[in-house]
Amino acid sequence: MATGLKINYSKSMLVPMHVPQDRLEQIVRLLQCQQASFPQVYLGLPLSNVKLNLAAFAPLISKVDRRLSGWQAALLNHQSRLVLINSVLDGLATYMMQALALPPGNHLGH
Repeated sequence: MATGLKINYSKSMLVPMHVPQDRLEQIVRLLQCQQASFPQVYLGLPLSNVKLNLAAFAPLISKVDRRLSGWQAALLNHQSRLVLINSVLDGLATYMMQALALPPGNHLGH
């Protein structure tokens, strides 16, 4: 109330866990929001009610690949690209690992 911010329920989603169907329908009607299910993406991270496998991280891996290809084409010398990789891509991995236990696997597919 102090900030004046309000929840926009039409842009919100309810993702239930262990809620009986009749109760869930009541909550959705009350909040007037959409109902969704897992897996979800929240703040760029995949969320699930089960352990995530490597395939759940494919969009994040693609994002990194797109950034790398753009940096290769840019007019940057080797050292500049290295600084970008260390600062940006290491930051992405650190961000993910703060919230999720990453599954073991070879993300390069080799």
